Amino acid sequence: NVMACGLLGLGVLCIKAPVAAANLYGISIDGRNKAAVAWVQVAGMRDAGLALSTWALFALDRPALRILVPSLLFIPIGDAWLTLSSGGTLVGASAHLLGFIAILVLAVMTWLDPTLSRRAPSSRP
Repeated sequence: NVMACGLLGLGVLCIKAPVAAANLYGISIDGRNKAAVAWVQVAGMRDAGLALSTWALFALDRPALRILVPSLLFIPIGDAWLTLSSGGTLVGASAHLLGFIAILVLAVMTWLDPTLSRRAPSSRP
C-alpha cells in the first residue's frame, strides 16, 4: 500500500530526525528546543499510526479504505495551514498540498475500484 509506506516513512523521519522533518515540512526548529522536537515527533507518531491503520484495513477490511482514505484529506490541509500560520515557507506548505493531491487521487481510486464495494447479501436461499 503506497500511502501506508509514505506515512510510515514520514513517521520514522519525524521520530528519528525531527529537525530534518520539520525543515521538510517548511518549518525550521531548534533541535535544542525539546518542546518543538516533541511536537514534530508527535506528528511522526500520528503518521506512523495512520500507516498501521491503513495496512490493517488493507489486510482485513479493504472496503473500509473508501472511508479512511478520504477522511485523511483533512490532515495535509491542516498541516499546510499550520505551516503557513506559524511562519513556515510556501514551499513547505506546497509539500502538504501535494500530499493532499496524492491522497485525493487515492481516494478517488478507492471509489472507482469495484473490488472495494460492499455487496448486499443475496436474498436467494
